[in-house]
Amino acid sequence: MIKKWKKTIAVTLLSIMTATMMVSMAGCGKKNETKDNSQTSIDISKLTEEEIAQYKAQPLVVYTNSGSGGRADWWTKKAKEAGFTNITIINGGASAMSEKIKAERENPQADVMCGLNAMGWVDLKNEGLLEQYVPTWANLVDAGMNDPDGYFHGITKEAILLVYDKNTWSKEEAPKDWLDLWSDENPQYHGTFQCWSSLTGGTTQVNLTGILHRYKSDAEDAKYGVSPEGWEQIRKLYECGVSASGDVISAIAATTGSQKDVHCGQWYSSGIKSYSETYDVSLDYVVPEIGVPYAITGCGIVKGSKNLITAKLFVDWYGSTDFQTSWAQAWDTAPANSEAWEAGASEDAKTYTALPMQEIDWEWAQSHMGEWIEYITLQFMK
Repeated sequence: MIKKWKKTIAVTLLSIMTATMMVSMAGCGKKNETKDNSQTSIDISKLTEEEIAQYKAQPLVVYTNSGSGGRADWWTKKAKEAGFTNITIINGGASAMSEKIKAERENPQADVMCGLNAMGWVDLKNEGLLEQYVPTWANLVDAGMNDPDGYFHGITKEAILLVYDKNTWSKEEAPKDWLDLWSDENPQYHGTFQCWSSLTGGTTQVNLTGILHRYKSDAEDAKYGVSPEGWEQIRKLYECGVSASGDVISAIAATTGSQKDVHCGQWYSSGIKSYSETYDVSLDYVVPEIGVPYAITGCGIVKGSKNLITAKLFVDWYGSTDFQTSWAQAWDTAPANSEAWEAGASEDAKTYTALPMQEIDWEWAQSHMGEWIEYITLQFMK
């Protein structure tokens, strides 16, 4: 099952990269040409240990949307232990970090981006905002999870799930699909799930895509690639959902405030165990018949990095078997690095990434995401 899943998702992601390759070459080829930089001619494989230590000690700024729940602090400590003693990590939502890189195009502040999903990476690539670099571990990642042009590479695999409180519903009583939550036939779920208060997060955008893709349409009455029936689903989602602050796990645990009525909502697979333990809740998850959407997080070097060699050394370390094994063991992630997968992935992580995958046209989703966010914010958001 795992091999079948890996093959399927690899083919899916490869099609995304292939479809966008010609756009990138034609529209952004000049942007992706490496600027004059004295560090571009340095072969890091020939650096001495003393030189490597000197470069690692240079200032390094990392943007990420994968640092919540204490992760950023944890891998900052690990990075410093590995010699990156002058590292600064800035954590935020996927869209926020991506837009920050775009806004800083003329004066880049970040050296490396870690996180995002296929849509986010293809967007930055097409904008000409990434440096080409193939890290030392790239051959350990299945074909299709890396950009074929070498601008970004896969780090982890995440199933985006509908999780619920086992103390509220048994397996038989729980919803079987997202659409059950706001359907007229299931009023028992109305007012029990957290609806999106923001659409800037990568997890939310993947989940939103999973819902809207079911209503993908190029008919005359379609709006932003989605049929009227699809937009009616979003209207009902906001009508029947709870606008609660914070993440869904803390909301499920809460007994007062805006979160007290929340019993289910979206979450990413690698965060289920750690957040369940933190908030002392018992969770289960839903597997719709259509499958679950997956996100592949990645890493890449920001175009115009002021410390390119340091950035390359960091990327080599960040995706390495040793670090990704430690990351998997500490945070229950499913590494894209095959050696780290075998050495560090838990049985839970392997179970999550063996779940049936929802087939999604990610290029279509990327082309409409900005329109969806604006439309939902103005028309439906509470």
